[in-house]
Amino acid sequence: ALSFSVVPPESLDIQYEIELSDEDCALIDLKDPAEATVVVILYREAADDGRIAANTRSPLVLNARARLGMQKILREFHPTLLCRAR
Repeated sequence: ALSFSVVPPESLDIQYEIELSDEDCALIDLKDPAEATVVVILYREAADDGRIAANTRSPLVLNARARLGMQKILREFHPTLLCRAR
């Protein structure tokens, strides 16, 4: 078994708009955009005193119904940053 620590991008105040090709949708058996869930992988930055960071340029697109997913590498990444009053 393989496991990753992941979080929804909204928890990092990031919002994605990801375009999937027909091949991408077929790969994860995605028939309805509502079935898709986007998450980002967390990792420990060894060169930065073990700081935890997120791979925001390559989010995972998951289809929970089909139990399939893919990592979508974003060539041009222009996130929308959300600001919330805390």
